[in-house]
Amino acid sequence: MTLHYEDGGLRLWHGPNLDILRADALGYPHELGYHPDRLIPDATYDSVITDPPYELGFMGKAWDSSGIAYSVEVWAEVLRVLKPGGYLLSFGGSRTYHRIAVAIEDAGFEIRDNIAWLYSQGFPKSMDVATQIDKLDAAAERRTRALTFTSWMREHLTAQRINEITGTAMGSHYVTDKEQPSIATADLFDQLRPYLPAVPAEIEQLVADRTIESKNWAAREITGQHEKPAAAQVWRAGVVGGAIKPAREKRDRAFTEAAQKWEGWGTALKPGFEPIIVARKPHKGTVAANVVLHGTGAINVDACRVEFASEADRRESTEKNQHAKFGTTPGGNKVYGDYSQTEAKDYDSSKGRFPTNVVLSHAPAYDGAGRVIGDACADGCVPGCTVATLEAQTAGASRFFPTFRYEPKAGSAERPEVDGVEHATVKPRGLMQWMARLVTRRGGRVLDIYAGSGTTGEAALLEGMEVDLIEMEADHLPLILARVRKPLQPGLFGDWEEAS
Repeated sequence: MTLHYEDGGLRLWHGPNLDILRADALGYPHELGYHPDRLIPDATYDSVITDPPYELGFMGKAWDSSGIAYSVEVWAEVLRVLKPGGYLLSFGGSRTYHRIAVAIEDAGFEIRDNIAWLYSQGFPKSMDVATQIDKLDAAAERRTRALTFTSWMREHLTAQRINEITGTAMGSHYVTDKEQPSIATADLFDQLRPYLPAVPAEIEQLVADRTIESKNWAAREITGQHEKPAAAQVWRAGVVGGAIKPAREKRDRAFTEAAQKWEGWGTALKPGFEPIIVARKPHKGTVAANVVLHGTGAINVDACRVEFASEADRRESTEKNQHAKFGTTPGGNKVYGDYSQTEAKDYDSSKGRFPTNVVLSHAPAYDGAGRVIGDACADGCVPGCTVATLEAQTAGASRFFPTFRYEPKAGSAERPEVDGVEHATVKPRGLMQWMARLVTRRGGRVLDIYAGSGTTGEAALLEGMEVDLIEMEADHLPLILARVRKPLQPGLFGDWEEAS
């Protein structure tokens, strides 16, 4: 539990967030200004913006299956260090965010809203039911036979030795008595024979049957190819460390009568959104009084408005505005058709559309030659990008929502890499800047208790804020430093002004 790095408006803490938030100050010099009982004093931060584990066991990572995101204790400490009226924005998984939200609420927060972050690039994790039915009848018998094989094998060879002899990574499957026991095919078993004693007839038969099963599967009808998107392949090579695999032939046409009835059925939808919980620390008195006293309690509407796609779009939206038609009678009753209240601040055409609780991310569009078009102009125009292209992209419903560029495999500016290590769940920097701006005044102080690769830190610094990051995983610390030490570019949304 240490202050790992400090420079200007950024502080990076290494260790479990709960320990750091509630730690005694013993051993830390009092001239640093810390509370005598707490490393981080009460009411320190203007906002908390964080991306906690979704508790889904992502890629088998321990940090995503600890239950920490559901801890009321953690969120109670977050509540303590927030100023009255301070906002908490927390991502969550579509399957588990409700448990995070309940923990946040139980800690004492008010749930104010829920932002839906929609994105175009999600990978379905659905099981092919028909294929599993085809395998179902033989599964129990196959496992029993495999356990007989592995029981005999581990008496004579270790998994490591099998891998050395065969040049594969199958050794653990040929000697295990727990997960995924397997029988070697004839070709692989022949490589092992010189290192084995006389093989019993029962084991020979198991190998022969396994070889027949493989041949039967290979004889199934080829229906296409299992071809992962290029971005997913590159991601796997960079993050998981595996090679880019060639496309595999699909042999998923159901061949048993029971399975044929369930062809086309699966178990999951393609992910297309993640919720962001919007919570606020309770405050006394009015929002206006709290803003004056603490600088917190409100959201920065004007700085987060959505620009009109074009002058024609602005005119159309302004003309459709019906707000002015809802006025009041002298008695105070609301009526339709009273034009005495003509000011419609929400539709001030010089400011853009009111920010919504839906935000979009999309991959860049490509022309016929494979060149990036459209939103690439935000980073500098490239061949193929035209005004007509931009107008076409903003003609649909997306023009009503804040939109951020997103790519599954972001470039180095979005996804730092140090010594071959990357973070697997990086959020778009533009989205994080928008979130920081929404709930934090310029010069305010932001906290992220699950820093990851430090996107919140970079976003807050770009928006003229101070930021504290807490990260438990030592492997992620160099990623954060690589991100925040590089020259920072100006904010993506231009200058914005604070309300005086």
